[in-house]
Amino acid sequence: QEEFNNQLGNAWMMLAMAEFHKGEFLGSISTFNYITRHYSNDADMVARCQLWIARAYAELGWLYEAEDVLNKMRRDSMSVKGRQEFENTTAAYHILTEQHKEAIPYLEKSIAHTKGKLQKARMYFLLGQLYQQIGE
Repeated sequence: QEEFNNQLGNAWMMLAMAEFHKGEFLGSISTFNYITRHYSNDADMVARCQLWIARAYAELGWLYEAEDVLNKMRRDSMSVKGRQEFENTTAAYHILTEQHKEAIPYLEKSIAHTKGKLQKARMYFLLGQLYQQIGE
């Protein structure tokens, strides 16, 4: 391992997520790939990076690549936070590909893990919109 500060990995994750949220998807993908290479011994961090990479691919419209990353993920080896990110990312992928019915179970699982009233209310609103899209 090159870096010995136990918080540096979290700092890299925050940087990559900030790039993603600014709309710099290619930059965030390269930062997540950097994290994956340098923290390859931390399986949970690698899995979380892969999920964010899939999310960035979906935002770029590279749906085949996003689906490929999601299909290669192994959910059972993730932490609780990693599983929640998997459910969020899979729901987002299905919403972007207009597969609303397939997104609902992942969103419901994600809501069960979500803390905070505002975030939970936002997700319930999104769930209601999905149900409306499929006519329920």
